[in-house]
Amino acid sequence: MDRQRRRLGRIKRWLELEFPAPGHVRLWVGKMPKAYADCLGTYHPPENGQPAMIRLAKDIPISQAVDTMIHEWTHAVVDPEGEGHDKCHGGHTITEFYPQLGRIERAFHAALDGVLKPNE
Repeated sequence: MDRQRRRLGRIKRWLELEFPAPGHVRLWVGKMPKAYADCLGTYHPPENGQPAMIRLAKDIPISQAVDTMIHEWTHAVVDPEGEGHDKCHGGHTITEFYPQLGRIERAFHAALDGVLKPNE
């Protein structure tokens, strides 16, 4: 496992503790499928007995991967079944999604000085 994936894994574990999703969420980093080739990341709700999944494009800088993972994690927390995706701007609601994204981002930035402080 490379350094970037270890860092993403550590941040994901922090998200699981601080902002738990209702169910297990897998993290997948790799080449995006053809249907999502122009996306930096996607959230896929649980389906057919499989857990929810966040996909991240592998060839993006770590800072962009972290921002994208936090964005997709917010979908897992706010709309774990993906029901709002088709109803409202891809699940980006002003009343639920963006306030939660703001809470997660503020907590994340605070944690960078503490439990998530990068190893130099």
